[in-house]
Amino acid sequence: MARVYDGSKFMKSENSLFNAQLLTRLISALALLPVVLGALWYGGLFFILLLALAGGLMFYEWLQMIKTCPSKRSYTAWLFSGVIYIAIPLYAFYWLRLQPDGVLVVFWVFIMVWAMDVGGYFAGKTIGGPKMAPSISPNKTWAGLGGGVLLAIVGHLGIYYILGSLNLEHDITFMPTWVAAGAMAVVAQVGDLVESQCKRHFHIKDTSGIIPGHGGLLDRADGLLLVGPVVVVLLHFGFI
Repeated sequence: MARVYDGSKFMKSENSLFNAQLLTRLISALALLPVVLGALWYGGLFFILLLALAGGLMFYEWLQMIKTCPSKRSYTAWLFSGVIYIAIPLYAFYWLRLQPDGVLVVFWVFIMVWAMDVGGYFAGKTIGGPKMAPSISPNKTWAGLGGGVLLAIVGHLGIYYILGSLNLEHDITFMPTWVAAGAMAVVAQVGDLVESQCKRHFHIKDTSGIIPGHGGLLDRADGLLLVGPVVVVLLHFGFI
């Protein structure tokens, strides 16, 4: 069930860099990581089942979020939007995994989005400064955006350093630039803001409490939902 937004309580729980919530987030992420990466590596039915499970959970959270719509017409519009919002990214990741370098492509996307989240969190907490979109997400800062972009670029360079050290860089066709890495981090941040705006509209803090420390799966995957389709378009037209 979606959790109602309480601004004052939320701000108090976020006022320090290292706290119990961060520890919970780390434990949850580490627990989910083997499942996600395992399904990605083996592909086929394993990856399809992962996408199906994720899609079902996210759509359930979406239904819980929009159930307070004031009219049937409004509910129908939000329902249709939710189908598009969730189904297109799921198909995008399915398509990406089928590509010749599908494992690397999807892994690269994951790293860019995760780096944006981690870099944005720590840079925002340590540097602070002007808010990026206070009416949508009061904790997001321009410093956080910069930190997330920087860490995404570092993650991108790390991937290709490892490939180079293993003499694999000439065996792959998917070779985006560090500029693309930074751009995808920005896209991930936009995806985060889009979902935050939806939650603000319905006056909730999290879409659910299914992932301790993170909220709902929609809360965790908001950046991926936008980055996935963007990478498909860029890859299809040869921009990366």
